[in-house]
Amino acid sequence: MPIYRAAIIGRTGQGDYGHGLDVVYNGMPQVKVAAVADPDPAGRAACAARTGAAAQFADYREMLRQVKPELVSIGPRWVDAHHEMMLECCAAGVKGIYCEKPFARTLAEADAMVEACRKAGVALAVAHQNRVIPYLAHVRDLIRAGAIGRLARVRGKGKDDSRGGAQDLIVLGTHVLDMMRAVAGDPLWAFGHVRQHDRDITKADVREGAERVGPIGGNNLTGYFAFPNGVAGSFDSYVSKGSGRFMGLWLEGTEGTITLHGGFHKQAYLCKQPQWTPELGADAWERLRAPDWDKGPDGHARSEAELLNLANQRMVEGLIQCIEKGGVHPSSGADARWAMEMYFALPESQRTGERVTLPLKNRQNPWSLL
Repeated sequence: MPIYRAAIIGRTGQGDYGHGLDVVYNGMPQVKVAAVADPDPAGRAACAARTGAAAQFADYREMLRQVKPELVSIGPRWVDAHHEMMLECCAAGVKGIYCEKPFARTLAEADAMVEACRKAGVALAVAHQNRVIPYLAHVRDLIRAGAIGRLARVRGKGKDDSRGGAQDLIVLGTHVLDMMRAVAGDPLWAFGHVRQHDRDITKADVREGAERVGPIGGNNLTGYFAFPNGVAGSFDSYVSKGSGRFMGLWLEGTEGTITLHGGFHKQAYLCKQPQWTPELGADAWERLRAPDWDKGPDGHARSEAELLNLANQRMVEGLIQCIEKGGVHPSSGADARWAMEMYFALPESQRTGERVTLPLKNRQNPWSLL
């Protein structure tokens, strides 16, 4: 097997290394970590220690020039430098990029990133890991096989914690939006209602979002999406004391319902009733499981950290397959851009007072235009 030389880009205190995008290569025999770049000396040294990086750099551009890696992790969770970092990677001859989400601050940035990778022949994966977790594929297969009849409604739920509303939608909700599209197809149009508590937002409510996501507004939002074949979709998020346990999907068909929620320890249930009401009781629900995901080869129950790393490694394995055999990654840049289309559709609809056709004509941040 060819050995791929990987480089890691992080920013301690400014998005760090995302959710395990630095340690993903540990234990992968096909990958050797050649270098890490981080402007923070202590953070850089700590990353080198836990990943075995052979070299350290303060400037990721200098790392790219000197090391010339085949694989790069764009790790920072904060999104403000993703665009710049990705364009630099494409110019440096990188073959595959694994990028943390959110993907971009604007659709214009997303367009430029996808196009740069296309022109340079770079395989790109964005960290919507549900695409490689077997639960999503299992649920999609059940729906296609008619387990709940004709799919009628897809409901997405945010984490509903203190970040509820716009912040929840961009930092976590893109996972849910991506899953909605994976099940129902490309949305045709959308309508959004964005509120600050119990009133519609105004320009005065727009603020700079945490984690440098750009301007946002509202702590209470609801979106409607029209999917192909008459499937109705919705997403909502609001500030509450929610734990995030129910973040995920509620999939209603003409003959049953499927739920899919939780983090990497997925909870999925099938109810073979066209509608579920409390009097049916818990016995109406069948727990759906993916044993090879939930448990390791020795039978032990995998921890959340183990599952995160397993998902990340599957994402990188998909990148390597794209490099060697061609094709498109199951969590591609184009997929991530679609999640951003759905995200921005809600404030764009609120701004214009109309439903908006997807893909959006406006490629800038709608919050800044209120």
